[in-house]
Amino acid sequence: VERLGERIGAGDWAGAMTLVRPPRQLDVLSEWWAGGEMAVEDLRAILPGAWSASTITSEMRWWPLFRDAGYSGSPLPLEDPITAFRGGQPGDPVGMAWSLDREAAVREACRWPRAASSVVDGVMMLGGEIVIAQLPRGKVAAHVERAGVDELIAHPRSVRIIGRESVQLPVR
Repeated sequence: VERLGERIGAGDWAGAMTLVRPPRQLDVLSEWWAGGEMAVEDLRAILPGAWSASTITSEMRWWPLFRDAGYSGSPLPLEDPITAFRGGQPGDPVGMAWSLDREAAVREACRWPRAASSVVDGVMMLGGEIVIAQLPRGKVAAHVERAGVDELIAHPRSVRIIGRESVQLPVR
């Protein structure tokens, strides 16, 4: 706690975040921001890294921070709107994290324990669904790398769903 206080006192927000365990990073960052302890530039600088390290599954809890920070992260693709993908299970609510990589969305759709399973030609397959959407460039809050995959962050109300596909991958 003392080292954390020293880093905060020195304005080293990124260093302070390294001392907070990932399950608590969202809560701590939200407290710092709500308490007026950090400037928007600091929030914008550390938010992509905190998001990438996060283990929080209720991703909409992050939205107020992304909204308040303004755009952060890597430059966006030039296309407008941007075509992006999201993996999940049929009936899942649409969230705010979108991949530029279709195959990454397929892997995400098939990785959950509740992924549908079947046997095809003697091979166990896991299945899910990918959602294909168009994201207006001006509505993307961040472009970050998470687990080696480029992600775009956009509020679900700002995306336009253009398709859904059932997908399967062999169990490894």
